[in-house]
Amino acid sequence: MVSVKGFLEGLIIASEKASRITRIIRAAYWTGGSDSQPIHQRIATEEKVDRKDGSSDFKTLADVLCQTVIDYELRKLFPDIRDIHGEENCSFQSCGDEEVQVKLTGNTEDTKVMLSKALSDPLVVDSISSLIHSNLELPPHIVDGISTHSTELENLSVDFSNIGVWIDPIDATKEYVNAKKSVVVDGLSHRGLGCCTVILGSYNLTTGQPFVGVVSYPFNLYTCDSGNFSQAETAIHWGCYHPESSLSIVSENCIRAPSSASEMRLVLSGGEKMPFVMDNPLFERMSPKGAGNKMLAVAKGKADLYVITLESNVVFLWDTCAGHSILKAQGGGILNYRSIFEALQSYQGCLKDFPYSEFEIKYTGSHDPLSDGIIAYSDIKHVVAFFSNMLKYFNRTDDFT
Repeated sequence: MVSVKGFLEGLIIASEKASRITRIIRAAYWTGGSDSQPIHQRIATEEKVDRKDGSSDFKTLADVLCQTVIDYELRKLFPDIRDIHGEENCSFQSCGDEEVQVKLTGNTEDTKVMLSKALSDPLVVDSISSLIHSNLELPPHIVDGISTHSTELENLSVDFSNIGVWIDPIDATKEYVNAKKSVVVDGLSHRGLGCCTVILGSYNLTTGQPFVGVVSYPFNLYTCDSGNFSQAETAIHWGCYHPESSLSIVSENCIRAPSSASEMRLVLSGGEKMPFVMDNPLFERMSPKGAGNKMLAVAKGKADLYVITLESNVVFLWDTCAGHSILKAQGGGILNYRSIFEALQSYQGCLKDFPYSEFEIKYTGSHDPLSDGIIAYSDIKHVVAFFSNMLKYFNRTDDFT
């Protein structure tokens, strides 16, 4: 039997391999902070996504390779795991317009042959192949952080027949392709490579509840334009939530400090123009790039809520699963925004007593978007205050709080 500690360590190892691959590929095609078109075409293709505004997203070789590596690593470490899902399919158009099927075996030479079809630099091919087939050890500071909770994490076993996994190999892919240095405000990257995350979340197949999640920043607070990532160290955040055993643990960098801010700090996606927020001095707004980065802004105490109301700003289960585990372990969660909004139209009670938990996001293997919007939180009091201000704006002037 594998303990939660062993499962968490495996998720982190898989995530760290993916993080290192993103740095190797990004450094190999570096052009001083911006990509010329020929190089851009060698690592990325632009694909249309199913959004109301008809916008496009990027798919890079690093996305496809990282997802494949994570899937391969997890199945190698945990042979009984059965449900692993990812954002990407496992093919990539090479620079010679050949469709490359990105598959891994246990053979390093097979990996080199496959990578050579998509990457022209043999040194890069060798470096990535060696990394994929290496026995990576956890960074010492991660070992120390997990050891603090060894007793709780080792006392619970993982039933892999009832566990699903979601992979988002590189979140904020456009920032990865554009490769700009990070714009950092109060310890949070708002633009640039520092917004990119590798997101790896697990969930209970029976209940749909998030379980163990890992969110990693391969370019943590990257603020230079050199393209030299040899000294880079991944910032790894994790959380474990298992209500049946009262297990709620987060990594030290996800322990929120009490906020002294008088305003409620909202993380919003582009285009969000909620009038009761825009005209209200009680709300401070920010729009950093990347769904994983936005989720971690709440988990790390840089923001109080992450809110999506527009269908054009949809996120998916692979975006939210890992962050949801961290937030649940903190006592928070992710709620269905539209369902709560509609239920509140006829609700006459005190908002503090509203059954928010009934509107929690649940996990399956579906690739459908979360088109009803979300509201991610660490402390329910901020959700209560948010909807109280909304109802007052819409002429519900009672004191609901």
